[in-house]
Amino acid sequence: MRPFNSLKSFDRLMGAGVSEQQAREFIGIFEESLNASVENLTTKSELQATETALKSEIQGVRSDLQATEASLKLEIQTVEASLRSEIQVVRSDLEATAASLRLEIQTVETSLRSEIQTVEASLRSEIQTVEASLRSEIQAVRSDLEATAASLRLEIQTVETSLRSEIQTLRSEMQASDAALRADMLAGDAALRSEMHALRLELKSDIAETKAELKHDINEQSKKLSALESGQIFLQRLFFGGTLATLTGIVVLFLHQG
Repeated sequence: MRPFNSLKSFDRLMGAGVSEQQAREFIGIFEESLNASVENLTTKSELQATETALKSEIQGVRSDLQATEASLKLEIQTVEASLRSEIQVVRSDLEATAASLRLEIQTVETSLRSEIQTVEASLRSEIQTVEASLRSEIQAVRSDLEATAASLRLEIQTVETSLRSEIQTLRSEMQASDAALRADMLAGDAALRSEMHALRLELKSDIAETKAELKHDINEQSKKLSALESGQIFLQRLFFGGTLATLTGIVVLFLHQG
């Protein structure tokens, strides 16, 4: 009798489609039964009977496994069919939802495009209106500026002409004033020269008269001094000498000024 290989039996059960928990339970039952049978065997006939019983039990287990496998396969097929049906329903719902969403998106897109076109047309109209208004205002401002510039040019020309006339008048007046000043200066110079010449003549005449008077006074004083004593004569000579020096200085000054 070959020993029981639990690992190999576990792999076989798993390969047959039994779940891991069920395979572990079956292996446990087999081992417990085998151990109990082996412990209770005393003779070959008993061993054979036990082996037969085990084979029968294993056959039953195999049948159960096959039934379980068939049941599981049926369940899997049923679940798979149900899931496929549900998936199909969900897919259909998703396709319907997607179609509905596409339709809504198209509707919204169409609406938005229409609104955008309306807004764009309105903005273009407003832009054209504003542009026309600005062009009109710019033209009006340009006309005003041109009129103002023309008026300013005319005023500038008028002011320039007036200033040129005033400058010409001032130049004429300055020239006339310069000529008058030059004439006055010449006349004044001639008058001053004539007056200086008359003064020189008068000074010369006065100097001559003074000299004559001084000579007469000197003669008179000489006559008077001759009768005085020597001391008085000396003092008179000193006095006369100082007076003569003073008169001589005055005459020299007048001559220098003349």
